[in-house]
Amino acid sequence: MMNMRNKKDFLARLFLLIVFICSFVPAWAGGDKGLKVYITRHAETMGNVTGNYSEENQRRFSPKGLTQIEHISDKLKDYRFDYVFVSPMYRTQYTILPYLKSHNITAEIWPEIDEKCFDITSSTVPSKTIPEDGLIELFDEKYFKLRDASSTRMYDPRNASEGLAQFLKARDMIERYSGSGKSMLLVCHYCTGSRLIEILLELEPRGRFGPKNCAVSLLEQKPDGTFRMLQYNDMPFIQKFFWKQDDAAGEYVTLHLFPDMFLNDLNEKFDMSWKVYDNTGALVKEGKSAFSSKKRDGKPLVDIRIPAGNIKEGSVCSIETSVSGGGKEVYSWKDRFLIPTYKSLEGNWIIKKGDNPERAEEDYQENKWIPVHVPEPWEKNALPGYDGIAWYRCRFAITEEDLKKWEGKKIVLLMGAIDDADVTYLNGSEIGKTGSFPPHESTAWDKPRVYLIDRNMLKDNNVLAVRVCDWTGGGGIWAGPVVIGPSDEINALINQKR
Repeated sequence: MMNMRNKKDFLARLFLLIVFICSFVPAWAGGDKGLKVYITRHAETMGNVTGNYSEENQRRFSPKGLTQIEHISDKLKDYRFDYVFVSPMYRTQYTILPYLKSHNITAEIWPEIDEKCFDITSSTVPSKTIPEDGLIELFDEKYFKLRDASSTRMYDPRNASEGLAQFLKARDMIERYSGSGKSMLLVCHYCTGSRLIEILLELEPRGRFGPKNCAVSLLEQKPDGTFRMLQYNDMPFIQKFFWKQDDAAGEYVTLHLFPDMFLNDLNEKFDMSWKVYDNTGALVKEGKSAFSSKKRDGKPLVDIRIPAGNIKEGSVCSIETSVSGGGKEVYSWKDRFLIPTYKSLEGNWIIKKGDNPERAEEDYQENKWIPVHVPEPWEKNALPGYDGIAWYRCRFAITEEDLKKWEGKKIVLLMGAIDDADVTYLNGSEIGKTGSFPPHESTAWDKPRVYLIDRNMLKDNNVLAVRVCDWTGGGGIWAGPVVIGPSDEINALINQKR
């Protein structure tokens, strides 16, 4: 039997062995040690409603926003947060204050999660420094505190490089809690919340998410230290996919499979089966494919070609798809696609900042204009960091054969989405406008533009001119489709996009 002295010596050695082993184990190892990051956006402001993001509107809540604040404590009552970190803005502090009061919690202000919106590309290099702005104001010193003496000022990034540096600094602050098994609530904003989610999921921070006012999203750290999305805007996250078709008509229609937003696990294997039906419901083609989530490079996961020769032009077909992973169905859905007669206008346009009404004219001389890709935010390449008015121009052809296919149908131009407001001209004549320009600005940044065209206006060679005003964030013709054609096809295309 082991005597007391030997027993103590054995326990001491065992303790040292355990400490030695643990020193080589990652901080997040262990199924219950993953950090949980909850992200919510402030309540709806008048800035969100009107698109006029003045200081006054950003500090004034809409009636809906006031209701969201009134119910924030009830909304969060079933959540457990070890920490609450809040943006320094008035609208974030005021939104979460009722919850802090009801639980007698003091939140910490993080200048890193203040609202900043920049169009970041894969080539953007984070700045080594971030300019500072004014002192942080605590709305209520009982329920809000500064992190430390070095965190008394807000950040003021002036470009994408400095904006990316702020987002990465916020990530580093979050990852200080890696492996703690704790949970944190970040009360922030639309752009910052979107980009934080992307960065934690190891995606390029370009704004593919849309946090809703007072909705809660959850990211959980996995055993390998990476994060996965469990909840998005109050709903459990389900990995979804969608088909996107080439716009070109011809003997075949090509469909490309994409993940909706992202895939949670890289290199996960999936099996897929699909069936294509024509507009009468007859089976045209079916098949099976396999793919892995692989690198998130924006390229399609799968391409398939559908013979279109025996399908009526302009008709709507359907594809039923089922995706399985790990021996069980992940997602099944039904998409529609067109055998199109419309013409795509996406691709190379030209742009010039500033305002000049002569740019609407058909025979205007385009001098020193900048090439720009449509659809894409103009900050991406052509006009980085620009807010204000700019003009787009595009030349395209319409043949007699096109007009014959569209005989007896209304012809419309679909301009996708334009941030924030536009006036559009065809061959020098105004055909439509959406949103309002300053001084009475009204944003329509996410609304598709559908403008009716008199077929007598169309020629062999045509000129589109689009006057656009952007007063904050991204700008320009940023989302497609951008096409011209018969209204029934365009309506089907819009529904397909939705």
